[in-house]
Amino acid sequence: MIDFINKIFLSNGYGKEDSDSPSRYSYFSHSEFKDFWIVKSCRSQVSAKDLVEAREKAKSILGNYKEFEKNASLLILLCVDEVSDQLIDKVIKLEEDPFDFKKYVVVYTESDKEELLKIAPDGELLSTLLMNIQTFEELKKEECQTRIGPYHLLYSLAHKLPFLMMEVTPVGSQALRDYFIPSDKNKPLYEWFKAVDENTLDAAIRREAEQNNG
Repeated sequence: MIDFINKIFLSNGYGKEDSDSPSRYSYFSHSEFKDFWIVKSCRSQVSAKDLVEAREKAKSILGNYKEFEKNASLLILLCVDEVSDQLIDKVIKLEEDPFDFKKYVVVYTESDKEELLKIAPDGELLSTLLMNIQTFEELKKEECQTRIGPYHLLYSLAHKLPFLMMEVTPVGSQALRDYFIPSDKNKPLYEWFKAVDENTLDAAIRREAEQNNG
């Protein structure tokens, strides 16, 4: 999964800072904006030790940028055997933790990953795929119990990495996340998407489907 995520960052203006780091980590800085990401791959759970290790490694690799402390985000790729309400509750608490970096957790199973790779094999055309109405229709039809599902995983990535749904207009040297501007074509879907909390995405999709079918 981390190789797939690496392709997404590299195709959206980020440079990889860690050519010699272990495969479970990646570190990125944007070529124009003062925006930094640490990507960490975890299995089954995220421990306090994982967070400490991520922080220390990030400081050693990205700490030479004076904007790093303010504009750094940690993306955790959490592969699990199955998804449960208890797991989602833990993820929410982790993302709301105010210490260290902004934290974003993408939860998935191996089957979710394999199916996502069939939908978007190279990770470079996700913006087009996200804005395709057929993709949204597939998302509304997708029913999952103990897994995420490839289309829910796709939109989960878009929640964590908002530049996937944007055309970006550079302004000064502020963090990239502060200057996302949707194109006119994409604005209606983008506005709906951003208004939905990821944790209530299923309910929002059902409401949208009922209105469309009403």
